[in-house]
Amino acid sequence: MDAYRSYLEGQGLAQTTIKNHIRNLTKYGESFGLNANQDTTLDNLLTYAEGSQRQTMTSTISKYRSFMNYENDKIKASVGIVLAKTLELNKATNQSKTLPALSFFKKRMNQFFKDEKYKEYVVLYLLINLNVRNMDLVISNQPTDSNNYFITEPKHIVYVRNSYKTAKKYGTKSNKIVDKKFRVAVGQLNGLLTDNDHLTRQIKDITGGYTEADIMKVAVANASSIKKLGKISENRGTALETIKASYDIESD
Repeated sequence: MDAYRSYLEGQGLAQTTIKNHIRNLTKYGESFGLNANQDTTLDNLLTYAEGSQRQTMTSTISKYRSFMNYENDKIKASVGIVLAKTLELNKATNQSKTLPALSFFKKRMNQFFKDEKYKEYVVLYLLINLNVRNMDLVISNQPTDSNNYFITEPKHIVYVRNSYKTAKKYGTKSNKIVDKKFRVAVGQLNGLLTDNDHLTRQIKDITGGYTEADIMKVAVANASSIKKLGKISENRGTALETIKASYDIESD
C-alpha cells in the first residue's frame, strides 16, 4: 500500500484524495479480488450503487490497475461514463430539491449555542459563514503544516486550513474570527469532526439532514452581489466561474 500511496503522490493528488483512494481500495479488497481480470472487475464495480459511490470506486480501481500495469482500457474508459451519469443524477436531484432559507440554519446554529452543544454550533458557523467543505471541518488540536486547526488569541480565533480539497492550488487558508460566541464555543472543544467514512453523516446529523453543498447553495442564493460571491469563492477555494455554474438553486 505504501508503494501505491507513493504512486498517487507522484500524480500530484491532494492528500485527502489519496486518503480516499486508499480507503476505497481497502474496502473493495474486502469484497473482491484486486488481481481479478478486467471483465470480472467491471462486473464487480457494477455492484456499487449508481452515482457517486460507483464513480469514486471506479476511479480508485482504475488508478490501482494502472499502478499495477494490469489491463485497464475498459475500466479507464468507463470512468468518464460513470462520472457523466453521476453528474446527471446530481443535477436531477438538485432540480427537484428545494432548500430551506438561510435563517433556518442560523436559527439552528444559535439554538446549539443555547443548548451548549458547542461542536454543533462551530460546525454550522463555519458552514454558514465560511462556506467550507467536509474535510475543512476535520480539525486537530495539534497544529502542523498538513492539518486544520484553531489558534486562540485573546480577542479572536484564527482558523487555519491546510487540508482541504483545493489546497494544492490555493495553499494554506487563514480566517480571523472575532465573534464572541464562536470564541466561547471553540474554547470548550478539543478538535472538531473525525475523518472517517461517516463524515457526511456527521454533518447531516448537525444540519438537520443537509449536506455542506446544500448550505453552500443557500449561501450563493443569498449573495446579493458579485463581491459577496467573490468572498464565498475565496473562503471555499473555488473559482467564481465554478460557483456560478454549479450552485445556482432556489431556496424557500
